[in-house]
Amino acid sequence: MAIPMIRRLPVLCALLLFAVSAAAQAQPIDVGLRAGTTVSSFQGNTGAITRGGALEAERRHGFHVSGFVSIPLNEVLALRPELMYVQKGASVDDTRAFGTSTDGPIAVREAYRFSYLQLPLLLEVRIPTGGAFQTHLVLGPSIGANLQATIERNEDVVTEAIPESEVHSFEVGFTTGFEFGYRVGEAGTATLGAHYDLGINQVIMDDAAAARKGKEAEFRNGALTLSVGYRFSL
Repeated sequence: MAIPMIRRLPVLCALLLFAVSAAAQAQPIDVGLRAGTTVSSFQGNTGAITRGGALEAERRHGFHVSGFVSIPLNEVLALRPELMYVQKGASVDDTRAFGTSTDGPIAVREAYRFSYLQLPLLLEVRIPTGGAFQTHLVLGPSIGANLQATIERNEDVVTEAIPESEVHSFEVGFTTGFEFGYRVGEAGTATLGAHYDLGINQVIMDDAAAARKGKEAEFRNGALTLSVGYRFSL
């Protein structure tokens, strides 16, 4: 699903550049930066990660940084493409019991750490508040490339966990969120924001071997980003 959309990316970028040029001639656009913490986990069936036992998922704490332009469509709506680096993933604590009654449970910890370069294409909705305060809602699709996929496991335990080679190279997702801003004179606007990014395609590629064992792994990334930022008009 992600590959055809990736092939359309050059066309999408060309359309965005045309839109930016047209908007810049009509009215000022905003340019902004935002950065902060990311709290991520897996959503869906993670059965292929383990082969039974007690599971306890743990969120991954990472960071993100993003640059964007906000192209006004009217007084309320704006088109907002971004370029974003974000860390995602999760950890799984898996207690496994092997074979005989004398074998005690074996604690297995598997940490999945991913880094993505994402291109969200968001619709920005301005909520009138008056004065120096600003409030925006944002929502829209995103597409990203997996820059790094690292899976760390216990060195002394042989597992059936997913190898790095099975992690998807791309991710298609949907982002929604809100931002509060305070205008600092004529210099620009300081912002606080919270966005939630949910992957649409699976984290791993179709795993036929896992499916034959009844261990389908239909799980996706889910990431909450909390950020501070700054935006100004050109």
